[in-house]
Amino acid sequence: MARVQQGRFTADVDTLGDEVVVFVIGMRINKPLKVRSWWPVFTHLEAWRRFNRQVHSAGDVGIWHETYRVRTDSIESIYGNMPVHGLAAVAGSVPVTRGRDSAAARIGASSTDEPVLPPY
Repeated sequence: MARVQQGRFTADVDTLGDEVVVFVIGMRINKPLKVRSWWPVFTHLEAWRRFNRQVHSAGDVGIWHETYRVRTDSIESIYGNMPVHGLAAVAGSVPVTRGRDSAAARIGASSTDEPVLPPY
C-alpha cells in the first residue's frame, strides 16, 4: 500500500518547465454483461485494433481520449492526506504553504488567499 502523505500537498509544477501535454484516455462500459466487447480494451494498441475490427459501431463500449497543451502557470492541484498521486507522481509534491491555501491563490488568479475551508 502506498504511503499517505499527511497534510496538504500540491504538485511541484516548477519542475516541469513552461508547458506540459496532458493525454487522458478512457473507456466507458455501456453494456456490462457484454464482457467479450469490453474485456479486450484493457490492453492498449492491440486492444484498439480489436475494438475497431469487432466492436466499433455496435455501441457496447464507448472510448475516448483528450489531449491538452497546458501552461504550467495555469495548473492547480491539491492532495489532502493522499499518497503521491496524479501530476504529483510525475512532478513531485510540495507542502501547501501559507498564502496558497485557496485554489485561486495557488493558480495565481487572486492576490488574496481566501480558502473556502480552513486549512489543515
